[in-house]
Amino acid sequence: MGRGDLSDEQWSVLEPLLPVAVLGRPSVGRRKLIDGIRWRVRTGTPWRDLPREYGPWQTVYGLFRRWQRDGTWSEPLTRLQARADAAGLITWEVNADSTICRAHQHAAGARRDGQTQKEPPGGIRNEPDDHGLGRSRGGVTTKIHLACEQGQRPLSLLVTAGQRGDSPQFTAVLERIRMPRIGLGRPRVRPLRVRGDRAYSSRANRSYLRKRRIRCTIPEPADQVRNRKRRGKASGRPPAFDPEDYKARLAYTEDLPDEKAATCAGFLTRATVWFAARGITIERVLTDNAWAYTKNTWRQTCHDLGISPRWTRPWRPQTNGKVERFHRTLLDEWAYHRPYTSDRERQAAFTDWLDWYNYHRPHTGIGGHPPASRVTNLSGQHT
Repeated sequence: MGRGDLSDEQWSVLEPLLPVAVLGRPSVGRRKLIDGIRWRVRTGTPWRDLPREYGPWQTVYGLFRRWQRDGTWSEPLTRLQARADAAGLITWEVNADSTICRAHQHAAGARRDGQTQKEPPGGIRNEPDDHGLGRSRGGVTTKIHLACEQGQRPLSLLVTAGQRGDSPQFTAVLERIRMPRIGLGRPRVRPLRVRGDRAYSSRANRSYLRKRRIRCTIPEPADQVRNRKRRGKASGRPPAFDPEDYKARLAYTEDLPDEKAATCAGFLTRATVWFAARGITIERVLTDNAWAYTKNTWRQTCHDLGISPRWTRPWRPQTNGKVERFHRTLLDEWAYHRPYTSDRERQAAFTDWLDWYNYHRPHTGIGGHPPASRVTNLSGQHT
């Protein structure tokens, strides 16, 4: 099995969602063909350079093209999303953003009018005439507009030419959110909150969100603030913006040997002192329903510190999505970032990584600044 191939567990989930052949013998090598498609999409190489272990490249491409034209590829994703939503794994707080991808050099020869080519693009959606390819100073580029929920699960995707702006595509991306329900009921299409950067701050976008009764956390650019102040009362009230919801990234964590009630209570006490030294007062703390967080030791510690304890609903870890995302960052950038010779070496690297995360690691959501730049800094430290 290749490094990026489907595992047995992943295949057991995906196989029942794939179409079943009505005529002819059932395919016995479908998993190998799908692994070949995933390898080619991940690497971006020409189809003819596909490794032979995945089968003839014509067969792999034929399956990819056939399912692309009849919309088969979108069906498993939709059904997996519905299953996750029914299990309470979808947090309906959506984050919208975009990224630019350089197109392959062969894309320069794409036809301007796709319908006149020998084999039309086809598919369940009409492909734009520009094929999602735009020309700018960076060459031929494509822009991917994505809306994902708090647990980083994609909800909608839109592909445009690279020179297209983010703000005009904001409503189109949100309109594509359509989460079917298992059983009866209409699909869910409206999130609770939408977060985005300054590129999405426009009067049209905010009016669209108000019309659909969707809360938003979108900062206002400096030029819009100046224009609003220049107009005085005629400009109306400034848009609501929660800076804590937008910038809440400063982290305090420890590597502890167990999760006993006394250990967790001591951690909360030290965390409260640490945040207080940076001008942050903890009013509420949200945890899961683990044994240590439901005992009197934890409740009494919260009472002594003046903190109101809260607990997530059972089997809904996404309610505390920011902590879950930070755990993923811990794994990717510290625990499994490089091989360690021993557990002691891994623990020794933890302090330096946490210092880098809080005081030096750039965060795109706060303009490329580290989290510590948004709180009170101690004199002479980390400047």
